Amino acid sequence: MGDPGRAGKPGESGEPGPPGISDYQSVQSDDVDVAANSTQGGSVRCPQDTKVLGGGVTSDRFGEVIVNRTAPNAGDSWAATVTNTGSQTRTFNVLAICAKVDS
Repeated sequence: MGDPGRAGKPGESGEPGPPGISDYQSVQSDDVDVAANSTQGGSVRCPQDTKVLGGGVTSDRFGEVIVNRTAPNAGDSWAATVTNTGSQTRTFNVLAICAKVDS
């Protein structure tokens, strides 16, 4: 078998790709206090012109702070409801993953 030949000319440019996501970012709510033995909700909104892709909750004391619900809210924010089963006020934050979504 002989040596490989020279590379050919570059091909034509392809079609533009499908729309996608850009400006991916994570946002977090201010601290939300939840009193002892009570339930509290909180939310965080994505920056203007972005959509929520996901989210969650962080807390200073998981085990006493139980996440009841965490879900998207109106397409541009994330909401959560937690219960504090402890005997002291605790803090939680709502997190959202946001991006521009081209369609």
